[in-house]
Amino acid sequence: TYVDPPEVGSAVEQFGEVGSVESTKATFELVSPVSGTVVRVNQAVEDMPESINEDPYGGWIAELELISWEEDQALLIDGQAYAADVERKAAED
Repeated sequence: TYVDPPEVGSAVEQFGEVGSVESTKATFELVSPVSGTVVRVNQAVEDMPESINEDPYGGWIAELELISWEEDQALLIDGQAYAADVERKAAED
């Protein structure tokens, strides 16, 4: 029902909060997998937050200029690789 993106120009730390997404039942913090500076925010998602559900990869929220590519790139994987990683970690517990 609502998206609160980060401000353009703001610094973001890896695993830091960069905004929130609110549904009818709860509010969820947006956590960044990378460190950087916000260079662009998707106004379309602010105007139509439901677009995140309709197209989660096309409904991006913010674009960052990375400051630590060498450290962060291992966390930038596609959906299938992420699902496999989550399954592997769940099996370990």
